[in-house]
Amino acid sequence: PAECLADLRRLWLMLMQRCPGSTRLSWAEFQLAFGVGWNAMIVKRIFDIIDRDGVGAVSCDDFVHGLLPLVNARASSTDKLRFLFRCYDLDNSDGISKEELLIHLHLYTSQEEVRAEVTLTSAQLEQVAAYTFALAHIDEGSQITWREFIRL
Repeated sequence: PAECLADLRRLWLMLMQRCPGSTRLSWAEFQLAFGVGWNAMIVKRIFDIIDRDGVGAVSCDDFVHGLLPLVNARASSTDKLRFLFRCYDLDNSDGISKEELLIHLHLYTSQEEVRAEVTLTSAQLEQVAAYTFALAHIDEGSQITWREFIRL
């Protein structure tokens, strides 16, 4: 983990060179560094997760510790799954609704690389979401909780 921390700090310093005089990275600066294309929603969600104090800018500490589960090969599966769960939970309700799942399914299947391999209609994506909720033994009007998510 020490090596990952050092790598993330180096990345932070490189990003901060674009923002002279600043000690925090704004959403606009983060977005320019990490994505403005199809992945903009994912990048925004990651930014919101690591912006622990919710001020619309991340500190070095937010950046390093927020991204550590993604880059640390020694991070536990639970830590990685927790980060993924938080990405899917768009409204921070501690649960993933069918609508949130569908947003992600539409986002991922709209990528050119995915469309070249698989084409799913909206009705088929609805079926995938319904099956996921059935697999978790949850009513579609409910949410997938953290416990249910790790069981899936």
